Amino acid sequence: MNVLVFVAWRIPPLYRFMNIYFVQVPGFPKAVTAVTSVFSHQEIKHLLTNMVVLGLAGPQRKCFSFSLVFTSNAVTVHEQLGRGQFLALYFTSGIAGSLLSLTWFTMTRNLATLTLGASGAVNGVLSACVLIGHIPALDFIRPANERINLPILNVEVATTAVIMWPLLIAIELWSLKRGVVGGIDYMSHFGGYAVGTVAGIAWLKDRQRARMQRGRRDIKAEQL
Repeated sequence: MNVLVFVAWRIPPLYRFMNIYFVQVPGFPKAVTAVTSVFSHQEIKHLLTNMVVLGLAGPQRKCFSFSLVFTSNAVTVHEQLGRGQFLALYFTSGIAGSLLSLTWFTMTRNLATLTLGASGAVNGVLSACVLIGHIPALDFIRPANERINLPILNVEVATTAVIMWPLLIAIELWSLKRGVVGGIDYMSHFGGYAVGTVAGIAWLKDRQRARMQRGRRDIKAEQL
């Protein structure tokens, strides 16, 4: 879909249609662009960056994931969540990024700012990947199966997640403050990170709850 929309931007007769329905503009908001702009890229560099990150973090290992880059034992977000929940995560992250971006630019009166791209959706998947996936490249830090309990959230996460998630956010904040790269919609990124984080923690808590329930059933079965 992202590639098809990119190609559509190269067809002159479609310029008017694309600028109306595939770009989000705070001064002329349209509900549909909160979704369509997520699939919209005008520059090849923008498209490739998002698709490479999505490929590393999200799809099945036979496609282009951490398993091909580092080891055959990787577990991707797609495999953990399943296709339906993965698509829900992608769409929700993208829409949340669009809405946060729209809110921010409206509040700051940048009403003529054009925003587009899958960064919000991709960062949502990336955030969830860090929390629930397995990143073999970081196994050298501590054993891959070692987990840490987060007291406030009462959920166990991998050691690598405790390192990588704050690092990702810190890089975004540093880039925003320093203006490392111009033309980036950081609010969209943060919206995606927020959804991916909530989804990742919710999935971990559900798995943890299911594990505890299985343990109780096993104890009862032994007692019988």
